[in-house]
Amino acid sequence: MHHDPNLPRHAEASAKDNRLARLLKRWRWFGLFVILPSLLATGYYGFWAADVYVSESRFVIKAPNKRQSSGGSLGALLQTTGLSSGEAQAGEIIGYLHSRDALKDVSDRIDVRAVFASPEADYFSRFPLFYQR
Repeated sequence: MHHDPNLPRHAEASAKDNRLARLLKRWRWFGLFVILPSLLATGYYGFWAADVYVSESRFVIKAPNKRQSSGGSLGALLQTTGLSSGEAQAGEIIGYLHSRDALKDVSDRIDVRAVFASPEADYFSRFPLFYQR
């Protein structure tokens, strides 16, 4: 570090501290809202959170092909693109899969509560949630 002979050493250190304080003041919100949450998430997901495995299945529901006699109607166009009654059937099935009835039907064969209340799960992922106890 270059020392200015006209300034005493304590004034030079004070100027350096002042620059550091201005820099910290300028970046405090970035640190608070970007760096700190990133560090917390990295610590949680990297070292503490239990491993989560996801299984996914998909299916397609197609309505039987129905011929319409009017060739230029909007219904005929929608039917050829697959946006006809198959969408309504899919909506009904998806509605069931999201319902309590589906959970009840699965719970009759599998102990769903025990699967989600695993002791290997970390404190925040365990069922029932930590704030419901």
